[in-house]
Amino acid sequence: MKKAQNAENLCVKSPKPVFLFILLFILLVRPLKAASMDNDDNINFTFPDFNSNTHRIVYEADAYASGNAILLTANKTNQGLNGSVGRATYYKPMRLWNNSSGDLLLADFTTQFSFAVDSFHKSSYGSGFAFFLAPNGSKIPTHSEGACYPSLSYDVNSKFVAVEFDTHRSDWDPPEMSEHVGIDINSVKTSYPTVAWWWSDIENGGKVNAFITFNSSTKNLSVAFVDADDFTRENSSSLSATLDLSQYSPEWVTFGFSGATGFNRSTELHTIYSWNFSSTLQVSMDTAIYSPTASPVATTSTSNSPVEPRRKSRTWPWIVLAMFGAISALVPVLGLIWFFYRGRKYSRKEDGTIVVNVEMEMVTAPRKFSYKELRFATSNFAEEGLLGEVGFGKVYLGFLRDINCSIAVKRITPNSQQGVKEYLSEVTTIARLRHRNLVQLIGWCHDNKEFLIVYDFLPNKSLDFHLHREACLLTWDKRYKSLWDWPQRYSICRKNVINACCTET
Repeated sequence: MKKAQNAENLCVKSPKPVFLFILLFILLVRPLKAASMDNDDNINFTFPDFNSNTHRIVYEADAYASGNAILLTANKTNQGLNGSVGRATYYKPMRLWNNSSGDLLLADFTTQFSFAVDSFHKSSYGSGFAFFLAPNGSKIPTHSEGACYPSLSYDVNSKFVAVEFDTHRSDWDPPEMSEHVGIDINSVKTSYPTVAWWWSDIENGGKVNAFITFNSSTKNLSVAFVDADDFTRENSSSLSATLDLSQYSPEWVTFGFSGATGFNRSTELHTIYSWNFSSTLQVSMDTAIYSPTASPVATTSTSNSPVEPRRKSRTWPWIVLAMFGAISALVPVLGLIWFFYRGRKYSRKEDGTIVVNVEMEMVTAPRKFSYKELRFATSNFAEEGLLGEVGFGKVYLGFLRDINCSIAVKRITPNSQQGVKEYLSEVTTIARLRHRNLVQLIGWCHDNKEFLIVYDFLPNKSLDFHLHREACLLTWDKRYKSLWDWPQRYSICRKNVINACCTET
């Protein structure tokens, strides 16, 4: 309906005919779309912090909210935390897949959260915590040590997927790793790839930012995490695995965090400071590619609704005829809308978008992104991912799951005419430059009155940072090499280009 009103405002003076035609089209098409994809299946939320009065987080066992954060285990250092467990989950379940139409729909999801694991200056750590997907309605099992799965009984029929942030090496863990992150499928003993995170300051409760994404088209589950105070490559890690989550999880899942101190007389507190999450059911697949034993249709669902046999409908021919008639009447109307919209689009200059579009056609940029893509990649431009502020905008850390890499997104301040000019100049210039000392331009976006520039994320930071930081100044050899390279950089950037994006390589 909103799209219809926007089209009406753009091109016609008498809105009634257009409004009625589009309304008829929506009323006919919407029931068919609702059978395959319901907007209620998608979940989007942002918690910059946690209020103890919110009803959208469900706490179990020792977990609770305190100081605008979630504490998964008890905070009683003077009494010891031996055997403390806790879970915090979102109050609504997520629909991970849908096979009601005969075509399997898998959900894409991405989540970003900030956390800390604190051992209170002790070298004996607890059991860590996990982000998990478990059957809807599941609770903390007996002898679980706080995880979302029975870690002592190892029930072969259990279904769960978890990303464990493990701080205590068990007998089944890789012998060369102490603190590590791994992807668990139905059991902690059968982890997928694991990676060490020895750089985390657990004894002092160092803060860490984590990103977890699942791409349903490639079936890629990716995990990336970085020190919240130091974005260097040495203080970041990542891992990924190719998984068909419909084979390991039921249709509806409970999701959230679980933590435990274990039973090794250890002290450890698990804190979640912020949490962003977004899921979308959007990929249609042919169920014939799955084997009968692994078919998602056979997966036990926790829904209490009875399954009724599918009945043949005798009304569908009339629906098809009505749709055909509505579309036939709508085509010429949409043609008029498009004609008037194009005319008004190129006569509108105030937001600077048309000028940018025309001049962008003269440049071959690496890639054009949609605003939705970049908002999804940066977790809706979360403050936890803010890398810094630059002229006419801010820079956010993001993650592109299709190419599996971290990015830096420069967001121009809204309604800044000078910022739009800088955006246009920067993109049209940097797109033509290629040099190892220049930050690589990945793409750009000017949608929805937003202007964004996408660069390769440089965990090693810029040259000026290494020249001026007091902790570890560059050696004279590196300074001499950087000075020797400047004539080549200047020759590349001599045409009114200010080289503000040099790496330290």
